[in-house]
Amino acid sequence: MKDLYYMTQYANYMTDEDYYESMEGQLKKLDREKISYLCKDLATEVDDEWNEVLFDILYYVKAEDLDVLIEAWEYLADGEFKDFLDVLNIDYERFLSFDNYIYDYETLETIADEDFRTNGIRANALYWYDELDSNYEYFVFNGYQNGFHCYNTFDEALLDFVDFDSIKNEVLDYFK
Repeated sequence: MKDLYYMTQYANYMTDEDYYESMEGQLKKLDREKISYLCKDLATEVDDEWNEVLFDILYYVKAEDLDVLIEAWEYLADGEFKDFLDVLNIDYERFLSFDNYIYDYETLETIADEDFRTNGIRANALYWYDELDSNYEYFVFNGYQNGFHCYNTFDEALLDFVDFDSIKNEVLDYFK
């Protein structure tokens, strides 16, 4: 049961002993070493909001899905949110609108170039091209300031613009 000790902090509505008791039957179905790795090593490296999700998943995850759960949490622990979603077959683009689509620097350069060639001084890119900062790799248009939200990694941008509750529900549904 000590394998689950880290997870007891998310058991707000029960004592540690009650949590251990409630997980007893589930633990008999799951590989002890994998649960230990997940809860002792990976969960300690992942944000609390995701570990609260893990707390719920542990109650019903099937033994055959445990490897996928571990792989997903490895990606979270490494800060690789897109890969986390990919391993769970969650299409992040469903959660992005046109207003918060994530572009890389090269794509915006190409869009601006085509716009300038086609429209010359009437190009829409005139209003935003100078706002591109080559020190960043990823951008999301900020229509209120005629500029961009700038990010070093795709995962940073994705975490900023994907609604946690929507993704959380998808993750929970994956393991049901």
